[in-house]
Amino acid sequence: MKLDIKGIITNNDDVEIYRQGLGYSATSPSDILGNLPTDGSDLEIGINSGGGEVDAANEIYTALRNYPGKVITQIESSAYSAASIIAMAGDKVQISPVAQLMIHNASTYAGGNHNDLDKTSNALKSTDKAIAKAYSVKTGRPVEEFLALMDKETWINALILKKWTIFIQSVK
Repeated sequence: MKLDIKGIITNNDDVEIYRQGLGYSATSPSDILGNLPTDGSDLEIGINSGGGEVDAANEIYTALRNYPGKVITQIESSAYSAASIIAMAGDKVQISPVAQLMIHNASTYAGGNHNDLDKTSNALKSTDKAIAKAYSVKTGRPVEEFLALMDKETWINALILKKWTIFIQSVK
């Protein structure tokens, strides 16, 4: 079975705002979790997304990691930002020769006094570490390496992923 992660990754409550209100492609956790096979059969996840909300991506990532069958994530064009987290959930990660991932630090909007901004900064640093952990778990490379790459906003192509040996280049 194949499921697709397309467009903006958002929470279940806002997905229809993007789809019907704005006419955008969007994916929410319920789109994936509600359509997982119940028999544990193999699952392909096609990804072409500019990213979106970290919490929604984390929910999809966790569901795919817990799925009892084999999961293949296929980066068809783009797995940017939050979509790159979902890509790491595959037992196998395939990437088109022309596709890319983009990783960066988490971001948000904040207001308030210096204490509020300190709390927000600490929350973002914690989120960065959690995201880097997903990349580290998949590749076996240190979390610190990914934190440094995220600091620089790094674009990663198929050749780089292939060097990490856990990735298989798809040439379909």
